Amino acid sequence: MGLYAGGKHLSYGYSGFQSVRLAIGKALGYEDYRKELRDKFTDYALMGFWIDPEETWVLAPAEEPEDDIEYLLLHQDCAGILLPWTSRRIAARLRDVIAHIPDDSVWPTFNTRLQTIELLDFLDYAGENGYIVEFA
Repeated sequence: MGLYAGGKHLSYGYSGFQSVRLAIGKALGYEDYRKELRDKFTDYALMGFWIDPEETWVLAPAEEPEDDIEYLLLHQDCAGILLPWTSRRIAARLRDVIAHIPDDSVWPTFNTRLQTIELLDFLDYAGENGYIVEFA
């Protein structure tokens, strides 16, 4: 499982990426975000097809998540995209919760907080440079 943007690549195993998202969810107070956000898992959310709520051409109000971190938590891990504006919002929200991510080693060479910081840096890079993040 990997994330790609602008020639950069961030690689996770599926279980590693899920561990990071579970830790982010717990830092936000969810026991298990997959159960608590179950009703919000739509085809659009899973693939990252969100409409920027600040776009003036949108005729109907865009459905937005209650918390910008949901752009990441609701996304599937094997396909789809994050647009630059969603990457910027997720990165900003990760900055708010990074101190609450456990500094642990789930298994050798995998530290949840360090992996979350790498994700934050990657999303910053994509958002600031206007790159679409591709999940593969």
